[in-house]
Amino acid sequence: MGGRSLALLGGPRAAAAGYLALVLLHGAMGTIETDFGKLLPSLATTRQVVAIEQQAHGHTADIDRSLSYDQMVADTAALVRQLGLDNADFFGYSMGGGIALQLAMRYPDLVRKFVWAGAASYSLDGLYPELMAGIAGLPGSQLAVLPGTTHVALVERVDWLVSMITAFLDAPMPDAR
Repeated sequence: MGGRSLALLGGPRAAAAGYLALVLLHGAMGTIETDFGKLLPSLATTRQVVAIEQQAHGHTADIDRSLSYDQMVADTAALVRQLGLDNADFFGYSMGGGIALQLAMRYPDLVRKFVWAGAASYSLDGLYPELMAGIAGLPGSQLAVLPGTTHVALVERVDWLVSMITAFLDAPMPDAR
C-alpha cells in the first residue's frame, strides 16, 4: 500500500463482532514487531488491530521526500481514511504517540481516543507552546507513571500496558464540555 507496511490483526471475525479498531503507531526507528510484538496478541482479543509502519521505518520502501511529523500525520490520516476507520482508537509509542496527538488535533473525526506511551519530553521547555495549548483542551485525559520502567523497556511491560490501555479505551466517553 504505497510502500507502507501494514498488519491487520483480529481479522474479519473481530470486525464482524463489532470490535472497535485500534491503530498502533510505532516509535522512531521501530517496527510493528519490535514495539508491539508482545502486546499484539492481547490487544487483538477484543479489538480489530491495525498496525502501521511509517515511511522509512521497518519494512517500508524508501521514497524521495523529507521525513517529518507533518508528513507522517498526513500519511497516517490518508491510510486510516482509505481503510474506512473513522473514529478509531490509537495507541502510539514514543514518536507514534506524537503522531497520534497531532492526528487528534488535526483530524478529530478520525480519533475517538488515543494513548501516548513513552512520551520522551520530561520538561515543558522542549515542547512547542502550540502543542501544549492543544493538550490543555483534551477532555478525560489520564496520566500513568510506571516506576522502574525506562523509555525503551516500556513496551516490555505487557501486563501493565494492556490493562491500562484497555481500561482507558473501554471507559465511557467523557462528557463534552
